[in-house]
Amino acid sequence: MARLFGKKAEKQHSQVLTRQQRREVQVKRCPECFTSLPAEARECYFCHAKVGGVDKHGQAKKRGTWVSYVICLLAWAVFIGYIKWAFFS
Repeated sequence: MARLFGKKAEKQHSQVLTRQQRREVQVKRCPECFTSLPAEARECYFCHAKVGGVDKHGQAKKRGTWVSYVICLLAWAVFIGYIKWAFFS
């Protein structure tokens, strides 16, 4: 691949971490405030943001907030139900 795209592709390919290398990372950074955290931290002790695993740059991934998505879907369902009841009944 490096032959086709030159040294830039070779450099990008070398920056990708394997799973084993990600497990060996001792520190990760909070995605909100960029504070250094221990690798096993689930929450930032400074800004209290929930953090996940480590990406290839050593930064913690944001954990999904599935509750927000469920509330949003329920709100849309109630709104559509109200429109149907108010205008089409």
